[in-house]
Amino acid sequence: MRSMQIRLSGQHPHTKLINAAAREILRPLGLVQAGRSRTWLDDRAWWLGNVEFQPSNLTRSSYLNVGVNWLLNIKDWLSFDFGHRVEHRRPELRPR
Repeated sequence: MRSMQIRLSGQHPHTKLINAAAREILRPLGLVQAGRSRTWLDDRAWWLGNVEFQPSNLTRSSYLNVGVNWLLNIKDWLSFDFGHRVEHRRPELRPR
């Protein structure tokens, strides 16, 4: 019979690694994490910078989406009004 591992913290190890790296790099730049999500925000008064580490369905990895949410029109949600997914620059880092 296989033994089952129980996650006590509620987060996968790869999510913890992504969050730790984001805290180290993004927090000193003034970005704040949206709750416990993989989204980081940069409030610039009339626009909001969005940095999202979108989970991949294929592997335990993440896509990086970076964009701007214009705050000129009031709405109840965040959006990527301008932005895109950041492509891998180094082929050896791509998921297989």
